[in-house]
Amino acid sequence: MKWWLLCAAAAAALMPAFALAQARPDFSGRWEVSQAKSTTGAVGNGATISFGSELAVTQHPAELHVELRHPRSAPMTTIYKLDGSDVTVATPADVKETARATWDGQTLVITATRVVSTQFGPFASETKETWSRAGNVLTIRKTQNADGIIDNETAVYDREP
Repeated sequence: MKWWLLCAAAAAALMPAFALAQARPDFSGRWEVSQAKSTTGAVGNGATISFGSELAVTQHPAELHVELRHPRSAPMTTIYKLDGSDVTVATPADVKETARATWDGQTLVITATRVVSTQFGPFASETKETWSRAGNVLTIRKTQNADGIIDNETAVYDREP
């Protein structure tokens, strides 16, 4: 057998192990939304889906701490368990929200169910966020299903120095 064929076979055998050993992205940092890079329905006063204007993220091996800031409200902090466990999200009294975070390769997926009490009865919505990082850019794609109406938006954040 030729030496180069043997080397190629060995490299091919090690490739899956190397891919699994790659570290997942670290989302830690302070992030500011870029209106220019985000979709129109993700930013501004007429946003279709709510995204924070700033995020402060601290990532640990088992948890992701996310402080979400909007211009005219107090910051909200959620601590996600990275093992897929359900967590309760801090919300106003008439809102109940649970969420879970899981890894899909190099992408973090956060799903949530929110139930709002109204005078007409409970109103439920579901969201799915996919987080990815490339250098100093954090991209969050969010799909929201509220009463059968599905919206998709993307917020792009730049890392603050």
